[in-house]
Amino acid sequence: MDKRGKGENLEYLVRWKDESANEWVKAKYVAEDLVKDYEAGLEYAVAEAVVGRRLGDDGKYECLVKWVDLEEPTWEPVENVDSELVKMFEVNNNQAQPSVDNGLSTLGLSQDGPTIASA
Repeated sequence: MDKRGKGENLEYLVRWKDESANEWVKAKYVAEDLVKDYEAGLEYAVAEAVVGRRLGDDGKYECLVKWVDLEEPTWEPVENVDSELVKMFEVNNNQAQPSVDNGLSTLGLSQDGPTIASA
């Protein structure tokens, strides 16, 4: 959430997933991927559910995500959305992997977009 200090005194303000109090943590104890994301300006948020899905202009799937702390849902690239929430949306909306070609191939949706597997 924030950072302070320099060198070996560098600390990051960490918001814990279990909602315990925010805490200043020495940089060496913070996961490298979190530091990289923070330094790149990326934000983390808690998603409540996937409420829609569409094919984006770039040909990749996007999910309409309802956030815990925002009133309006936003469209996000599927690779940025928790895969369990995507699966729950697919199951609840009967979007499980449909069969084609008399069951010899199946069309499925993965985080990378549509996939086709032949028997």
